[in-house]
Amino acid sequence: MAVKNEKKKIVACVAEFNPLHSGHLRLFDAVKRDLSPDIFAVILSGNFSERGDVMVKNKHIRAQWAINAGADVVMELPFFYAVNCAEKFAAGAMKILSCFGAPLTVAFGSESGNVNDISALSDKIHNESEHEKSLIKQNLKSGMSLIRARAAALDENDFFTPNNTLALEYVHAMKKYGFSPYTIKREGSFSGLETDGNYASAQAIRNCVFSGRFNEIERFLPDYVSNTLENCVSNDDLFSLVSYRLNTMTVDEIAALPEVIEGLENRIKQAAKTAKSYDELINAIKSKRYTMARIKRILLYAVAGLEKNKLDELYSAPAYARVLAVKDDKKDALKILGENLITSYSDFLSAPESVKAAIELENKVDDVYFVLSKEKENFNTVFVK
Repeated sequence: MAVKNEKKKIVACVAEFNPLHSGHLRLFDAVKRDLSPDIFAVILSGNFSERGDVMVKNKHIRAQWAINAGADVVMELPFFYAVNCAEKFAAGAMKILSCFGAPLTVAFGSESGNVNDISALSDKIHNESEHEKSLIKQNLKSGMSLIRARAAALDENDFFTPNNTLALEYVHAMKKYGFSPYTIKREGSFSGLETDGNYASAQAIRNCVFSGRFNEIERFLPDYVSNTLENCVSNDDLFSLVSYRLNTMTVDEIAALPEVIEGLENRIKQAAKTAKSYDELINAIKSKRYTMARIKRILLYAVAGLEKNKLDELYSAPAYARVLAVKDDKKDALKILGENLITSYSDFLSAPESVKAAIELENKVDDVYFVLSKEKENFNTVFVK
């Protein structure tokens, strides 16, 4: 068990930093200004994102970005939580933060910017009436995605934006541990492709990086990020591996992947036979019901060899923390994590079997990223020394 520390004021945020940009720095500044934490922790997704994208840089480089931006300690969000729906993504992050023990504040950006509004709707969606559940089922049958179906049923179409959706799940998940929410209003669009405003989305920045238009995005990136954005990894780099896996899997094996339902395995198998690029493959599979993010996650599950029947064991693993980076003068923060901390191979050997299974999966997907990476000399070992 982690040792609770009532004297330390701990604030945490959950992030992908794909890449870290001025919008993230705005949240960091607000946390330092408004909350003055003794320890500022970041839960960072590994080498693949919640929407199923390959991260532009490996997790160790991105963890160092977080330290440079003002974080004290960076811990990894495991693959099976990091590449998942918003509910599981949030639940996994809060579970890791429970290693610190309460009291703890979780900071996040949202389009709403109002904690009370987020909390009220979070309670509503996790306590839906039978009528609302019926409406959601009807909307799903009409071809809507789950988020769109829920938004329409609750008459909250304007609220279910990307960051608000995550915020709703953060607030719900943190109640289990007694954490407090803190939010700032997000500036700019989550997925807009414009780079002419005060803020740019991570998607817009990635598009510029992959097309070599660095001059358009320099003002949104600190030097320690922009100086490392050569030879980035993209989804296109994943295509050959994905194509091989899908074409050598049976339809039944594809059906066993997480998030594959209702015969989607047949659509995936057929698309894999003819697609000549990553985008062509995704576009051949996706539909109104099955979002692009869901399809991209399924492709990663295929590469990782992750099956639905393995998830219960992974979800049941005790909370543990793998530290990716820590500020030199904040290493005392690790003491609070106690036996939940895993930094060495000996820690791994003494961990419960479910934790070992989780770490072995993480090492496997890290190996996949290593194959894709153009900068293999910068890919650290799986245990931080």
